[in-house]
Amino acid sequence: MHSSFIQPSTQPNAIPILESRRDYAPCHVTLAGSGERSPAIEYNGSYYSFFRVETTQARALQVASRLQQRYQPILTQIPKGYAIWTLEAGAIALPKRLRSTPSVGDESTYRLLMSASQYRSCAVRVPDLNQSLEAIAHQGNYYSRFKTVNTVDDAIAMARRLPTGDMALITKTGPQFSLWIHERDATLA
Repeated sequence: MHSSFIQPSTQPNAIPILESRRDYAPCHVTLAGSGERSPAIEYNGSYYSFFRVETTQARALQVASRLQQRYQPILTQIPKGYAIWTLEAGAIALPKRLRSTPSVGDESTYRLLMSASQYRSCAVRVPDLNQSLEAIAHQGNYYSRFKTVNTVDDAIAMARRLPTGDMALITKTGPQFSLWIHERDATLA
C-alpha cells in the first residue's frame, strides 16, 4: 500500500493520505437518510463521499483537521492536488450498472429507491386474489412485495429475471433489500 499518515499537531489521530489509486476503489454511493447519490471511494471497507479539492497538501490537511472529529476525513492525491473525502456511515455502494437509470429496452425495468421518503407503504387488492397484498405506492403506481434478500446485487439479479415489460422497484428494508413488482390492476385495499 502506498498510503501515508500525517498527524497534525492539534489532532490526536492521523489523517490517511492515499497516494495511489491502488489504495482505494472509486465508486458511487447512496447516502444513508437522504437517498442521494454521491461520488465516493471505498477504503478499508468503509465509504467516503467527496467533500472538495485543495491544491496543496498543507491546505488539505488544514481543512481535514477541522473535519476530523465529526467526519473522519481521508485525503487522496490527485493531479489537481488533494481530494478530501468524508466517512459516510450507512452509505451503500451502487453497482456500476446502477449509476444510470435502466432503459426501456432492458429485459425488465427497475429503479432503486434508497429513501423511504420516495414511496409510501399501503395495502392493495388485485383482481385474481381474495386477500390484500403488502405494497408500496410510487409515482401513482402500486407495487407488491415479491421478495426480500440480503444484498442489492441479489435484488437486481431477480429484477433482471422478470418477464419482459415488468416494472420493479428495489427498496432498502432495514439491512436487507426488497423487490416490489408493479401491479397494473391494483386498487387500494
